[in-house]
Amino acid sequence: MGQQHRVELMDVHAQLAETQEHTRADIDEHAGHTVHQHEVARGRAAEAAWTAGAEHDELERRRRALERAASGLVERLGGVCTGHQAAEEEEPSTHAVAIAPAPARAAGEAATSASAAGRRRVPGRPVAGLGDPADRVQDAAPVLIDLDHALTAADARARLLDQGFAVLTPPALARLTGHTLADLAALAPFWDDLPHDRYLRDLGRYRSRRHGCAIVHIGADEARVAEVPHRAHWQSTAYNALHGGIQRWFEPIDPRMAGAAAWRDLISSLGRCVAGVRVPADARWYVEAHPFRIDTSEGVGRPTPEGAHRDGVDFVAVILVGRHAISGGETRVFEAAGPRGVRFTLDTPWTAVLIDDTRVIHESTPIQLLADDVRGHRDTLVLTYRAGGFQAPEGGS
Repeated sequence: MGQQHRVELMDVHAQLAETQEHTRADIDEHAGHTVHQHEVARGRAAEAAWTAGAEHDELERRRRALERAASGLVERLGGVCTGHQAAEEEEPSTHAVAIAPAPARAAGEAATSASAAGRRRVPGRPVAGLGDPADRVQDAAPVLIDLDHALTAADARARLLDQGFAVLTPPALARLTGHTLADLAALAPFWDDLPHDRYLRDLGRYRSRRHGCAIVHIGADEARVAEVPHRAHWQSTAYNALHGGIQRWFEPIDPRMAGAAAWRDLISSLGRCVAGVRVPADARWYVEAHPFRIDTSEGVGRPTPEGAHRDGVDFVAVILVGRHAISGGETRVFEAAGPRGVRFTLDTPWTAVLIDDTRVIHESTPIQLLADDVRGHRDTLVLTYRAGGFQAPEGGS
């Protein structure tokens, strides 16, 4: 009986040893698999880190290239005025200053530009960094910035023809649209609901926007707005080196804003105004609308991260909707084929700058917060008018 128990006990020990051996083998196999998975994960993490570093290096390379291009552009245009503070003290009502000397103009054109009374004039006076004032043309036509003079539609067209851009005061814009300033101001709350721009290649989150398209039909007595299906925003890299060449799908404009009479009349009246300068062959403007909010959530917000540029269209309207607790946001307009340029700040909501995109380039300087505990922003509406169709990739429509 004792012998039988001893045999059975030996069998139990043998089974226990075999079980322990299998268990150790299973543990070793599982541990090896776990180590392998850990090594794979580490490899993938290292690869992701390398990719992120490469992308960062590529972004940095592009940033440096853009800075070099912008620096060369400013140099070609005669330099940017560094005496902004002195200019503000000289002209506190407009914050406008000439950046470059005006070239010689035909005597008739100069007389026409100089004849209008009550218009804000910014002649080519000495500006820091622009060379000897004695080298300037003394009888050049002044650049006119109408921040304190309400232009008529005819005046605005004359400005566009003469100097490539025009400024409309809020009363002038309201009169052009046939609406009150209160009607236009009623659109402003829609800027509180703009999604973040997820296409910014500087990885910032300071810009929010929406996008919409329409066709403005220019008639003999009126202009009519026709809606079109929502589409991507696209620009050639020739016009936007930073964000061009890709189809950017932004959220559409709120239907309540798109259906407002003030909105539709704003788009159509500006289309009719610029058609007085250059009418499309088929009497149609292909319009893209961009409501923007640039904020100071990251300390600095960049309205035009691509720098001074053209948009690749016929005309551009930049309309200030509002600004809150910021400094900066200065508008700059330069001749594309000449040395003349101006800089000024849009302070009053519903002031508009009309730009002939075939003749001038433009930009807005970065904004900064005024107080650490207050988040600031600058709201604008950019409308582009293009003849012949919307911008699209080759083969697109």
